[in-house]
Amino acid sequence: MKKVYISVVMLFMIFMLALPFITAEKNVDFVTLQENMKNFVKQDIMQEQSEEIVKKNYKIKEDLYESFMSYGPISYMNVEEITIFKQSDKQKRQQLLEKVESHIDSQIKSFEGYGIEQTEMLKKAMVIQKQEYIICVVLPDIDAVETCLNDVF
Repeated sequence: MKKVYISVVMLFMIFMLALPFITAEKNVDFVTLQENMKNFVKQDIMQEQSEEIVKKNYKIKEDLYESFMSYGPISYMNVEEITIFKQSDKQKRQQLLEKVESHIDSQIKSFEGYGIEQTEMLKKAMVIQKQEYIICVVLPDIDAVETCLNDVF
């Protein structure tokens, strides 16, 4: 009986030691995330966005993010975009998330009534927080992006 008890205790200890390694999230670096998301950039209708344009579009200040990557539409009639913000501070990250959601809501209001395809795409936009990143994606094939992000994280 004592051997069974010791065996059970040993198995439990091994399981408890292995648990953090089984359930741990991958720690994704910004460069890896950028490279994976660049695969979805449509070169014919999207271009890299400058910091000034990103701050203007999202109505944010520089101190709200540590780094960013943004590809947006070339034309004002397109809404496709991929933007990633990195922010380690939880409070600033929450503020950033609210700004990104507000940006999408503003875009929806701008296109409602005349840009049917654009409005539908914006309504399906992905705005998520993963680890220290805020990710905004407006693309027709949002499912492929979601699959990619699940693989990365």
